[in-house]
Amino acid sequence: VTASPFIAIFGFGAQLSLFYFAFVVTRHNPEDPLTTGKFEEYARENNLSMEGKQELLSNTMWCKFCEHDVLKGSKHCRSCNKCVIGFDHHCNWLNNCVGKTNYPIFRKLMNAVLVHAFLQFVSATIPLYWSYSDGSGLCDRLESVYGNCSIADVRGLLIFLVVLS
Repeated sequence: VTASPFIAIFGFGAQLSLFYFAFVVTRHNPEDPLTTGKFEEYARENNLSMEGKQELLSNTMWCKFCEHDVLKGSKHCRSCNKCVIGFDHHCNWLNNCVGKTNYPIFRKLMNAVLVHAFLQFVSATIPLYWSYSDGSGLCDRLESVYGNCSIADVRGLLIFLVVLS
């Protein structure tokens, strides 16, 4: 019984982190810096020296879809119609590509999803544990609120919720 507020607080935190990381990932444009004209900004963010910049610029490729030079390792995404540096995949859930520049925040989002799913599973399992640990404890609790309660119905519903979560 004492774990419920703990799980609720962590669940709320996990939900907030889900929204935050999803917002950040969807707002970040992982497009190749040569196609956006933001190569200098990319070089500054990655602490590239003059030699590093020249090396990157000497290893460009031509994208026949964008009709533009792109950095080596970029790939054209047909869903977004843009070249993405370090392309991993196009995420339909976020409607954005995942590449080198936004992959770390995408991993944080996936970790938040796992934590949230785990907390949902735990919060669905606790009432099931209560119903089996003290006989008809959960049924007694529900009966005091709703009137009539069958322990078989409650256990069936709780098992369904655990499987669903």
